[in-house]
Amino acid sequence: MIAMRIYYQKSMTLFGESPDQTGSYSRHYLFVCGNNSEMWQKIYDSASKACNEKDAVLEWAGQNAPISYSLTQCMEIGIASHVDGLIVCPDGTKEMVEAIGDASGAGIPVVTLLKDASGSDRISYVGVSSYQLGELYGKQAAGLLTEDSRRVCLLTDLDDEEVAANLIYAQIVAALNESPYGKNVSVSVQEIDAASDFEAEESIRNILVEDSRPDILICTSPVQTECVLNAMIDYNLVSQVQIIGYYASDETLSAIRRQLIPVTMTIDPASAGETAVKALDEYISYGNVSDYFNLSLETVTSENLLLYTSRRAEKKRTEEERA
Repeated sequence: MIAMRIYYQKSMTLFGESPDQTGSYSRHYLFVCGNNSEMWQKIYDSASKACNEKDAVLEWAGQNAPISYSLTQCMEIGIASHVDGLIVCPDGTKEMVEAIGDASGAGIPVVTLLKDASGSDRISYVGVSSYQLGELYGKQAAGLLTEDSRRVCLLTDLDDEEVAANLIYAQIVAALNESPYGKNVSVSVQEIDAASDFEAEESIRNILVEDSRPDILICTSPVQTECVLNAMIDYNLVSQVQIIGYYASDETLSAIRRQLIPVTMTIDPASAGETAVKALDEYISYGNVSDYFNLSLETVTSENLLLYTSRRAEKKRTEEERA
């Protein structure tokens, strides 16, 4: 731990350094996330910008370090370095819950982002309601059912909280049961190890190439969606499996445009990052904060794709003009 702390203290300005992060600042926050996908990079960029506007600095723990740190090690480094706050995407382990407790005991507030750590001492959770997410997934899946539909598969990540995954599953089943075609449909759940792209691709490939492959496949992460899209093209499964994606990456939007998949659910990564910083600021400034900040979820289909992309482009232009 001592060596880790010394290294980290000497390397602070190397993690995501930018001109806005040099010099003095009033607060120092640490971003702890083991996923560097496009979505998480945009969330971090947004949170970092929000910090800069408030005379604070945000660094992504271990992002450019010469060795790999686990999430709990990054938490330990942050605690030892006395950062002012932690924004964390938990990995669902007992060790993470304990690390959040250690941070709280050291007077460092922790905000969980997109994935919660129930039972921990985090001050606030910023994310999408599992109930709302399951309800929307179920509505979309029910709309894709046909007379010949027999199987629906929900993909979850290994680090997803069991309670959240069960709630999503229950809402999907409830929505399908209300469909005239839902009575003969079975709903299964498959856990995907998203820690490795290879493992995720292999697991999803096995699901799609087996004889009992699902008629509808529901993704709950950007990694899953990307792997599913690749597998569909590689194994010529377009039109044989209906995909409900997660997150509006450029690749996913292109797939909707080309009618490879019918729909994706997405959050606004900028809003996620800004809200996480807001939660930390409120707690430090006022001593209390809302236990839960709900992020809105948007459905993107071929029907509203043009409107969605136009709004996103306009928002990007506005942000660039303000910068």
